[in-house]
Amino acid sequence: MKLNTSLYKKFFRLARQKSWITKPRHEDAFFALVDNCSREQDIELLIELLERFHYLTQENVAIHLDGMLDSAFEQWLFPPSETQIVASHPSTDPDSSQFIMQMLKPALRRKELKVGKTCNKLFDAVQHCDTFPHILIVDEFVGTGRTMVKRVKNLESRIEQRMSDTKKHVGIKIGVVTIAAMKAGANFLRDNEILFSCQLELSRGISDQFEEPMLTEFSNSMRRLESELAQEIDGNKLPSFGSGEAEALYAIEESNIPNSVFPIYWWCKDKHMRVRKTHFDRLEP
Repeated sequence: MKLNTSLYKKFFRLARQKSWITKPRHEDAFFALVDNCSREQDIELLIELLERFHYLTQENVAIHLDGMLDSAFEQWLFPPSETQIVASHPSTDPDSSQFIMQMLKPALRRKELKVGKTCNKLFDAVQHCDTFPHILIVDEFVGTGRTMVKRVKNLESRIEQRMSDTKKHVGIKIGVVTIAAMKAGANFLRDNEILFSCQLELSRGISDQFEEPMLTEFSNSMRRLESELAQEIDGNKLPSFGSGEAEALYAIEESNIPNSVFPIYWWCKDKHMRVRKTHFDRLEP
């Protein structure tokens, strides 16, 4: 579908607000999506969502990394020498939490924070909990929060078992810090009595922004856009509205985008299994 004069004006206003959208890749991806739109309302939704999209440059990320450390060491008063910083991922497979872990190192240097230990695997924290009882779990993004809660509870259980086995009982304090989180996910962590802080707390892109009848109309617009995508790729099913229907609008420049983001922005093939022009990339799983 072609942009009419009114929609062109909205797009150019968007481009002034979000300079990244004018980069060739993003411009190509936007107009490829427009070509798949059957109604003006679908295009209006695309522009509306991009207006609220959180696109972080490396400079933005550096600021948020400093904020994550401030949460732990200035607000929660974790003593650096007794603190271990650990990635939230339980294995050594590449993961966004390990990406954040690596990027935190220069931030620690900038702030002259000498922490006791850093770990790339979550459960490695167990063997060090006697010496470093303050455990700071780091990740990039929390969607529904279910995975993070499960991992924290698992870590707590393993630490309790270790204390029982060794007869050593130490006061453990666990906190979780991320760059971003969906509001529902952040609340889920706090409801489970997990100490949590994020730099960006995000609302759902459609469900938290519109009231009826526009809520139903824009939800239907997104379903029409998603119907043009492959419903499964290499055994991975299309995460409609984002994993857990999170409806996230968030990405870090040149990084693996969270699967909580609407898949129209990153799902790599269309319903005919042709490679799409996308705003962002994600390697599944």
